[in-house]
Amino acid sequence: MGIKHFFSYLFLLTICFCQTTLHAQSKFGQQIDSFLATPTQYPFNGVIRIVQNGKTLYETTNTYRDVKKSIPVNLSDNFLIGSISKQITAVLVLRAYEKGQLDLQTHIRKYLPQLTQPWADTVTVHHLLTHTHGINDTDGLNRPLVFPAGSKFAYSQTGYELLTQILEKVSGQSFAALSTALFKECGMSHTFHPSMYKGGKLAKGYVIDKLGNLNYIGMQQSLDDIVVASGGFISTAHDLQVWNDRLHNGKILKPETYRMMITPQPNAIREHPLFGLTKYGYGISVDDKDGSLQLGQTGLVPGYASMDFYYPNTRTHLIILQNTTQVDNTANTFAVQLLVQKLLRSTKP
Repeated sequence: MGIKHFFSYLFLLTICFCQTTLHAQSKFGQQIDSFLATPTQYPFNGVIRIVQNGKTLYETTNTYRDVKKSIPVNLSDNFLIGSISKQITAVLVLRAYEKGQLDLQTHIRKYLPQLTQPWADTVTVHHLLTHTHGINDTDGLNRPLVFPAGSKFAYSQTGYELLTQILEKVSGQSFAALSTALFKECGMSHTFHPSMYKGGKLAKGYVIDKLGNLNYIGMQQSLDDIVVASGGFISTAHDLQVWNDRLHNGKILKPETYRMMITPQPNAIREHPLFGLTKYGYGISVDDKDGSLQLGQTGLVPGYASMDFYYPNTRTHLIILQNTTQVDNTANTFAVQLLVQKLLRSTKP
């Protein structure tokens, strides 16, 4: 099937598959449905789940988990969750801190003595968690810092790769084992470290190239340049809701540790190209610019885009998982996420 014919066909199916929407009789739900049904060259492909006070406000699936086999997306499908993974890694670090296994303000040479650069005596665990370490993301372990540790923000995978090594060192366990134990404790039976994933209902990832061609990309290709701790976990919309419930209701961290996690940290701030001014705690973004506190993260790896935000004032979860991305067009990739986020923050569902 030609790419243009494929997307015309996909649009017709978009209208059909939107029938799975729950609670769409509300104005809020109708606005989302209307947007999803609007003719577009590249329809949204994935899952949207919005829950408030334990009640599902809106839930829908759209188009395909497997395009070639015409298998529709299901609410229980797995997706790579990208940078939402950082929350999970940060929680593992903070739990190690609670156990006295590490100190957030200690220089990382204490835990990783094999590091040869002088900056290992100035960069701390805190700096790694907040992207304020200054380590170059390209061959950075063998180069001087790009800026003095703690002085500014630069979004990075390298910091979370080092956090993985520190966790393994202080715990005596592999990162896969640590994360798997956490998922089991939380009752997240469909969330995995990729090395522990044995196959199942993973939505196939697709990348739309600059010519508009839809290309399947395997899970390993999506993960080729991704550090698991930074962006490689696999989950479902339901499991991410479970994660939010436990994290933000005192069931994973001690209250004082949780407050540290969601507190914007010094110099951990940037102007995000899509989401504007963004502050960071430990592994989580913190946004209160319109008076409505938003905690969470978005994620993007080849073939998968994700959003997981929690609004504590209304106990609302916004979770969107998508298995199609566009090369060099993040705005198009996140078009639905941006619209739903804006609707949720500006109206009462």
